[in-house]
Amino acid sequence: MLDSLWDWLIFIAVVLVLFGGANKIPELARGLGRAMGEFRKGQAEVEKEIRAMMNQEQKTEQTSKDNTQNDSKYQQKIAELEAEISRLKQELKKSA
Repeated sequence: MLDSLWDWLIFIAVVLVLFGGANKIPELARGLGRAMGEFRKGQAEVEKEIRAMMNQEQKTEQTSKDNTQNDSKYQQKIAELEAEISRLKQELKKSA
């Protein structure tokens, strides 16, 4: 009998009129409107926090990527310097 949402809404409206009186309906609607407003504010706040967390995660990933690239450059420079030191030691041994 009460299969759809509209059937339930009509049923609830009839029950409210019978038991609560017609003057209670505007109060109920006002309360429902306030509750929906609070829900939307909360939803927007949660979405804002999620976006902020995602942005922070992207910044962290970028920083990590930059650090990895810098580490790679430093390792390459160290290897070049070690090779230069080895070459200089060999030249020193030859000249001595």
